[in-house]
Amino acid sequence: MSMRKLAKQEQIDELMKCGSDPIYFIKNYLFIQHPEKGRIPFELFEFQEDCIKDFLKYKFNVVVKSRQLGLSTTAAAYCLWMAMFHEDRNILILATKLDVAKKIINKIRVTFKMLPGWMVGLLGLTEPEASSVKYMKLSNGSTITAEPTTENSGRSDALSLLVIDECVTGDTTIQIRNKTTGEIK
Repeated sequence: MSMRKLAKQEQIDELMKCGSDPIYFIKNYLFIQHPEKGRIPFELFEFQEDCIKDFLKYKFNVVVKSRQLGLSTTAAAYCLWMAMFHEDRNILILATKLDVAKKIINKIRVTFKMLPGWMVGLLGLTEPEASSVKYMKLSNGSTITAEPTTENSGRSDALSLLVIDECVTGDTTIQIRNKTTGEIK
């Protein structure tokens, strides 16, 4: 997106586009921290865009991939989009260790802070109301929580989105059950 100042109606139009299309939001408004280059625009690769399209299309997604492809960052950006543009979402991020999960929350927090002030203001969002290294709550009621993957992770939570990052360590078994029937999904 151009750095020129947008008129109020243009800002509203941009919010509408961002709210309906996470790829548009990410490509035009998100920045990430690169270890050598510092703050850079988040330029999605085609496979990252395909993953986001699948997140929108399918309820369950399993991505088998090699490391260091930016998919955790892509998932973090998707979590931020969902939390910002959908009220009262409960998002849980599980990772192999708490430190890994906390890094994803930090990516989301840093990315949120780099958004244009007009966007955050028009959405009525403020800096996360309640925050810790493993939790953030936006003023629209959406929460993002990070936990390590354990037998009880997410138990009894009513989730809008569950992200399991790097879950397979050779001895990990994940069961997602229907809370009414006990059926494994």
